[in-house]
Amino acid sequence: MQIQTKDLLNYQNSEIKVEFEKIKSALAPHTKRAYFVGGCVRDALLGLACYDYDIEIYDLSPELFDSIMSALGAKGVGKSFFVYKLGAFDLALARLESKSGFGHRGFEVRVCNDERSGSLRRDFSINALMLNIFDNRILDFHSGRADLLAKQLRVVSEQTFCDDSLRVLRAVQFVARFNLKIEKKSLELMRSIDISDLSSERVRIELNKLFGAKYLKKGLLAMRELGLDKRLIGSEFSDDFIKRAIYHAKITKNHLSIPYDIFCEYGVLLAGFESVKKQAFLKRASSKKLCELALKIPLKNWLGLNTKARINLAKKMGVFDKKLRLSLNENELKRLEPKERERLILRAKKKRNKYRNFKNKRAKMIGIDLGSNTLRACKMKQNGELIWGFERIVGSARGMDESGLKSQAKERILKALKELKSEHELSGEYFGTATAAFRRAKNAPDFLAQVKNQLGIELEIISGEKEASLVALGINSRLKAIGISSKNALFIDLGGASTEISFKSELKSFDFGIVSFANDFGSDYDAASKVCASACEFISGF
Repeated sequence: MQIQTKDLLNYQNSEIKVEFEKIKSALAPHTKRAYFVGGCVRDALLGLACYDYDIEIYDLSPELFDSIMSALGAKGVGKSFFVYKLGAFDLALARLESKSGFGHRGFEVRVCNDERSGSLRRDFSINALMLNIFDNRILDFHSGRADLLAKQLRVVSEQTFCDDSLRVLRAVQFVARFNLKIEKKSLELMRSIDISDLSSERVRIELNKLFGAKYLKKGLLAMRELGLDKRLIGSEFSDDFIKRAIYHAKITKNHLSIPYDIFCEYGVLLAGFESVKKQAFLKRASSKKLCELALKIPLKNWLGLNTKARINLAKKMGVFDKKLRLSLNENELKRLEPKERERLILRAKKKRNKYRNFKNKRAKMIGIDLGSNTLRACKMKQNGELIWGFERIVGSARGMDESGLKSQAKERILKALKELKSEHELSGEYFGTATAAFRRAKNAPDFLAQVKNQLGIELEIISGEKEASLVALGINSRLKAIGISSKNALFIDLGGASTEISFKSELKSFDFGIVSFANDFGSDYDAASKVCASACEFISGF
């Protein structure tokens, strides 16, 4: 198993090739010890495509490293960790970490100058491989290549592994993605680790990778071996459940199929997967029940349509890819079996008046806000009651430069929008906006045209003033609903790449935000404060 940098890097992407050559040229005069590390080396050895690259660097002082990164135009993402980003590359000084507090942020970090010592902070041997960016030499201190060949997942260091409990969940998604088996000692170690310090969002991210993995059965069995099923839902997965869940996931091709089945089987909602509770749960999907459900959604959007028999019945009844209409023509009725026709007509008649009332009360608008850091969407009733909400961190403005949105940001946005479509029906009227990052990015119109082409979701790039007016409108509406006067209120919305301020009829948008601060200024606080001065001056006028 031998690889070179050309095997690892996606040179079909010209940005990546240019960025890598810049990095090599900048580091070469100062060190010959710079390594690709972690998942990109593992994936290259497995013949898988890589999209993000971690480079670990030795022989540099933090001061020299900062200077080189600044000259490259890389953006610091954590000064105390000596980490910088340049496009698809994360560049960091080799470091040692020691646990100093609770949770995944409770670590003390210091610079390391020995490769073997640096490798000890890695979780598994297959992720501890290092490939020198200059001479293609592989360092394999923990037999990672042998473990890849043996399809074995083995902990690198018992002492450092226990410092981050998320690694237990990472183990099961690695098992499911790469067809691995957990080594016995590593299995026993992971069984003893408490995962109660993990947030629901961190758990959701790892489980999403498991639920969408090729070798799902191995991942679910690994969860049971590690006792994660009992820790997360209070019950052990039965053999019958695993068999049934895998069949359903294969039919639906939806990552939410597993949490849906868990809720059906055990009555427990996995943290981070609350959206599945909005789905219908039917033990027996009769024609009558399917007709009732089809009045609300096309059945292909229902997670319970998870067997071939249910799919065939839905298609036969004409409600697989469209909602049930309350008026049927003669030809449509003739295609149905007599019993199904009778049930369908009866159901339609009983539901007609009820459905009309529901139609008048239902939400008239779905809102989608693609921001510079976050994608949000919601559907609300006319009285302001939330029907559903959706939120994902996409980092649209992350790494953005004069060329516009980065390819990694586009991939994150597309992935989040696909999740939105899979979790919620977007039919009917909706209002979709894209804000500051898309006003700034030259390639934004082309990308949003791609979104419309691929997903059928149309997003309008709005002006800063329009964004400020929508912010004011939203806050005013909410304050009115909860009985608070906003007559003399000043509204400030600090977003990813812009800040909107409004007071009565005065509306203004300023070209800075939490993501663009990091991109544009890094640690140059003087420059950042000058940009903020105009906003402060605007506020002081009130």
